[in-house]
Amino acid sequence: MTGELENDRCYFCNGKLESKPATIPIVKNDTVVVIKNVPAQVCTQCGEAIMNSSIARNVDILLKQAYRLNSQVSVIGYAEALAHAV
Repeated sequence: MTGELENDRCYFCNGKLESKPATIPIVKNDTVVVIKNVPAQVCTQCGEAIMNSSIARNVDILLKQAYRLNSQVSVIGYAEALAHAV
């Protein structure tokens, strides 16, 4: 999820958000991509991870690269993969 944070509260459950790395799983057709250590605001109550727009753009870049591999499952580290993407 992306967007502006209001009062550091979760959109879904109104739980408290804290800054910490998140693991983001994405499933598209027959492909599973897991991006680890994504900078995010994570809800302490429901676990929802919220990324700002620049992080979301970077995740999109990494997803496009992962899909090009034609692998069924990819697990990548955010910072390491982003360093090679630029």
